[in-house]
Amino acid sequence: MNASSVLRYFRIQEELLPFFPELLSDLWALGSSPAIVSEWIEELDLLTRSSRILDLGCGKGAVSIPLAERFGSHVDGFDLFEPFIAEARARAVEAGVESRCSFQQADIKEILGSGHEYDMVIFSSIGFILGSVKQTIEHLRRCVRHGKYLVLEDGCLAGHQPISDPDYVNYLPYDETIRQITAFGDRILREKILSADEMKRMNHYNTQHISRRVKMLAERYPDQAGLFFEYLDQEKAECRILETAFQGAVWLIQKTPG
Repeated sequence: MNASSVLRYFRIQEELLPFFPELLSDLWALGSSPAIVSEWIEELDLLTRSSRILDLGCGKGAVSIPLAERFGSHVDGFDLFEPFIAEARARAVEAGVESRCSFQQADIKEILGSGHEYDMVIFSSIGFILGSVKQTIEHLRRCVRHGKYLVLEDGCLAGHQPISDPDYVNYLPYDETIRQITAFGDRILREKILSADEMKRMNHYNTQHISRRVKMLAERYPDQAGLFFEYLDQEKAECRILETAFQGAVWLIQKTPG
């Protein structure tokens, strides 16, 4: 595991890393919307048992495993954080789909250069670590067969005012986001824009569970309590950004048929 990359992505101190899996242990879907994706796939009849799915930044398998269960497709999931991969493998076994799910620890930038062609690529709630919206789509569509599908879950600015937080510099107003998503001629088949209330409910659920774990860890490791509560404050600050200046979104995109 590339610890420095994990620390940068999660914006945490190195001292927090050993405790991080427990902090997030109550959360399976780390910001993702697997139910929305599954409904779209079923509605449009996009996958079969022979379909191959690439889940980049798969986390604990919250999207991959339900798709393997519901549609019988094969999923290759990759994530940088080894504890998430271990949990995804365990959950696949519990669901009885371990033969259809392959989870590996890897830097997704290396996976993108492997040249594999998939029927669907999922890029869910891991930010624009590949650059701008357009650059992200450019990278992802290289892994997708012509005429097949991408799922992008992230979002855009709620208005036109840029967000000063450096992790949000690539986010754009809605119209410009759509222009960049479709810059290569691809077609948006479905779109879900999360309302402010939906975002608040999701953030409240996540923060509530993280807060409980923070308190438990602080009691067990009182010398590290400040570290845990600092992380909780950071999460709450990010929630304020997400609920005021940001719109969460999920897009189902069809790559231009060749």
